[in-house]
Amino acid sequence: MNFYIKQIKLWFNNGSTRELDLLPNKINVITGDSTTGKSSIIRIIDYCFLASSTDISPKFIGENVKWYGINFIINSKEFTIARGSISSSETSNQYYFSDIGIMPETPSSNITEGELKKILSKEFGIDAETNFVGSSSVKANTKISFRYFLWLFCIQRQETLPSGHYLFDKHEESRYKDALSVMKLLDWVIGAQTPKNILLHSEIKKIEVDLAKLEKRQSIEISNKLKFKEILGGLYTKTKELNLINHNIYDDGELIAKLKSLIHNGIGDIDPTPSEVIKLKNQKTEILLKIRNLTGYEKQNKKYQDYLKSDIDSLAPIRYLKDNFSDFLTTKTVVNLIDNLDNEFRSLQLLTKKMIVKDSLTLDVSSEIKKLKSELDEINSKIHEHPESHSIQATEREKYIHLGYVKSKLEDYENDSKTEDYKNKKKELEDKIIEKSEQLDEDPELKRIVLNFLGESIDESLKELQIENYSDYKAFYNESSNRLDLINLKTNERIKWQQLGSASIYLYLHLAFFGGTHNYINRDEENIYIPTFLMLDQVSTPYYDQTRKDKKIEKTDNVDIKDLSETDREKLNKALKYMNNFINGFKKKKKQFQIILLEHIPENVWVEEKLENFHLVDKEFKNGNKLVNPENIN
Repeated sequence: MNFYIKQIKLWFNNGSTRELDLLPNKINVITGDSTTGKSSIIRIIDYCFLASSTDISPKFIGENVKWYGINFIINSKEFTIARGSISSSETSNQYYFSDIGIMPETPSSNITEGELKKILSKEFGIDAETNFVGSSSVKANTKISFRYFLWLFCIQRQETLPSGHYLFDKHEESRYKDALSVMKLLDWVIGAQTPKNILLHSEIKKIEVDLAKLEKRQSIEISNKLKFKEILGGLYTKTKELNLINHNIYDDGELIAKLKSLIHNGIGDIDPTPSEVIKLKNQKTEILLKIRNLTGYEKQNKKYQDYLKSDIDSLAPIRYLKDNFSDFLTTKTVVNLIDNLDNEFRSLQLLTKKMIVKDSLTLDVSSEIKKLKSELDEINSKIHEHPESHSIQATEREKYIHLGYVKSKLEDYENDSKTEDYKNKKKELEDKIIEKSEQLDEDPELKRIVLNFLGESIDESLKELQIENYSDYKAFYNESSNRLDLINLKTNERIKWQQLGSASIYLYLHLAFFGGTHNYINRDEENIYIPTFLMLDQVSTPYYDQTRKDKKIEKTDNVDIKDLSETDREKLNKALKYMNNFINGFKKKKKQFQIILLEHIPENVWVEEKLENFHLVDKEFKNGNKLVNPENIN
């Protein structure tokens, strides 16, 4: 895409204007001291290209500028865009547009932002079908913005150009990162994939994420059901212990219905039918009563027999006296006494014989007691098997507290148990993946081949820049990190981007990547997405910063170019020569390329090096000359 900016213009509140004229096929240098407005050039160009927010300084610039404008060439057309003033960092929706490049004396709004966006999108090769699939930061079906191409491939701010953390700018905004990682904009730009295939791959990936989420929800639901089954078992046990349920329930659905009934109707809904355990306990009581009666009988019987035996033993001498000494018993009273005692002795002997007969009955009692005890053990075992065997004497308050707990658990379950139609939904997503995959029209080898060609183009730039200690290394683009890594093809040693260390090395890698990429995409036919344009903010930063630290100079403005060490001066000159040769390369191809370079370096640096493609814009921003001068201020 042939593109260059011809003029940047500011209209001030006091009626004055400020113009900066730029040239094609040149490195247009805007250089000078800090806080003179150099870096605001990037912000002004960004603002005119429909920025939704801006960090143009409200002091001096924002408070004095009425309109910001740029005049530029795009695809052989000359356009002018002007945008109204900012207010408290708020952007304006007032736009002026001319499709023949007229710079008005005083702009007035003549187009909406939406209309202007359509015109610019078309020029950047973005059609109505080119939509963002969607990501965490970008709404699905959002149209791809031309600003992604402009910022990611054409602009490097001061904090990014020598950065060891980022290769691309706008790294702080997630939608730009998603444009690289999700939409694979680099693949679009270099032709490794068609926009159609990239969009299809993004859609497939999104569907696969949705499928994974669905499967995860299904797994969680299964797990929750198992957990609830355990919880339900605990609720059942406790409810029976409180005698709120008096019969066994084996079906979860029936149990839930019963628990809901208890919650709705209260403890008055308790089933009056005796439970099985109550029946067992009644039987236990009956058996215990029988055992107690039989045991009592057995004890009393033994005591009675012992009493009889004692009496017989005490009367035995009477029988002996009567049998052996009856001749001596002459007194009637004594005879009567002996006869009575003897009769009692005989009666006791007869009774004892009868009790012996009853011993078999005593044995039957013992056997019955043993049998009853066996039955008791069996009943106790059955009682223990039932949860309600541990039932407690609970107050109504305790029962209602429990029912409240049951209610909360059932509500938790019902809130989490909105069952999806997983089977059909999974099939629907899987069918979509198959459908999208069948629409792909790609050569699996094409991307690898194109990335290799891109790497070769970047390597050509690295060869010219000659990075110290890495002259034998080749560059390759790491898609997972969106950065460049280096590899030694002889030893296969790989050096990751973050391991390279020096700000000067990172500067060279940035120059090599963007120079190599623009060389590659403009090798034969013109690319349709990326402007032939680069805007770089202070290539000299690593060397001025190092000198300031080494020589303990407080401000960068106080660093003279002569203060740089010989090594740093050589490295800086190498970067400048690379850019000069880069423009020569486009001239040889009879193509146009424009670089805007914002700098600290004085004009004599490139003049002494005879860098013919460098062009000083306006004059150096020093000695009172700034972007906004006193005559522009009210």
